[in-house]
Amino acid sequence: MTRTRHAIEGDRKHLLDAAIVRIMKAKKELLYGQIVNETIEAVKKHFVPEVKDIKKRITSLTEQEYMRRDEENNNLYIYVA
Repeated sequence: MTRTRHAIEGDRKHLLDAAIVRIMKAKKELLYGQIVNETIEAVKKHFVPEVKDIKKRITSLTEQEYMRRDEENNNLYIYVA
């Protein structure tokens, strides 16, 4: 049971990462709230993600330098990769 749950969580992380990167690649710049809304819209056919999970994935993708925060507006993310 636990192994299944971990596998599902891992799959969902990858799905969220892919959705966020696709959205950011298309839009180039988005506010945090817009990223959250568009990500929920993109993956809702598969599952309904919690905002805290999306926030974790955004933080992870920022650390991996797929995107960065704007220097003047901390709420604005810019696609880098």
